[in-house]
Amino acid sequence: MIASIVRLSRRARARLVAHFLALPIADRRLRFGTPVAAAFLARYVDAIDFDRDGVFGIRDARPALVGVAHLAIDGDLAELGVSVLPAQRRRGLATALFARAAAHARHRGVPRLVMRFLAGNAPIMGLARKFGMDIVSDGRDADARLALPPASLTSLAGALVADTREPYERVLDALATRARLAYARHRQREQARDIYEALRVLDDRALRDLGFHRSEILSVAAKATGAAERTRVRALRQSPDAPA
Repeated sequence: MIASIVRLSRRARARLVAHFLALPIADRRLRFGTPVAAAFLARYVDAIDFDRDGVFGIRDARPALVGVAHLAIDGDLAELGVSVLPAQRRRGLATALFARAAAHARHRGVPRLVMRFLAGNAPIMGLARKFGMDIVSDGRDADARLALPPASLTSLAGALVADTREPYERVLDALATRARLAYARHRQREQARDIYEALRVLDDRALRDLGFHRSEILSVAAKATGAAERTRVRALRQSPDAPA
């Protein structure tokens, strides 16, 4: 069972540095693309903008961070880095961290996710392939990109529950906007259905007096209500060439 993932705040800076220092030197090179010392790690963590970026962690019982994902957001692009301590690998932690970070980028409206890493980083290469990222490599460095779909009502609601640090007002505003759009579309369909039903009982003369032709009125109304698509499906099913 994978431990819960939490979004980290600036209060976790010391634990983040400790996590990176706990990585073997070779793993630090894979994570950052070059050998790094403690001073670099301290500067890296100190430069994180916790309000703009998404930083997620998985803790053990102590509670030290055994897995970390840093999602650095810059405009319409989010760059992701993931690290898991050796003793905690092969438990799905990196997969869970990637999914959580991607969901965060998605509900923030970021359309593209990228990971940049050494081509020899087999675990991250495998992670990128697992999520269907487009990977380009020159043999030394690799660049993996993923197009993120727009947030849905379900994903936004999930973010409200999963990310307790995300400002509720922003998530609720996004939920409200999408709910209003969905309701408006529903009302348009209801109104079109009423018009469709009203026009069906009028004779051709009455329609001409109104300046309409029955065929075009019913065609437009049927498309608006979805009746046209249902009629097309019925016709296909009744066709002698339709599969049994």
